[in-house]
Amino acid sequence: MAERFEYRNYRAELHRLRGVFLAAIGADEAQIEASLREAIRIAQEQKSVSLEKRAEATYAEYRRQKRAGQQDVDSDYLFGNSPQRAASRFVRSRALKRLRCKPSTLRL
Repeated sequence: MAERFEYRNYRAELHRLRGVFLAAIGADEAQIEASLREAIRIAQEQKSVSLEKRAEATYAEYRRQKRAGQQDVDSDYLFGNSPQRAASRFVRSRALKRLRCKPSTLRL
């Protein structure tokens, strides 16, 4: 979708968010990790240090929570806890409802 509308600058962030959405719904670990690793790879390819660091931080936190034995990953923490992030979470959830699809069906 990002490629169709030529918003390639956001591909890394879209993959990161897909990984967070997959974690929130309890999807397969392999899918989650693949999305987060793809976000890091794309950010490196685009030479976007900020997106790379953000994807790396999300991936590291996901792995930390998994190592700690948490069955349900705290997706709020993966998104962040600031009021701005809370608003972003709301907007993202509304967008998914409008698309009427599950995060696992999103193809980036």
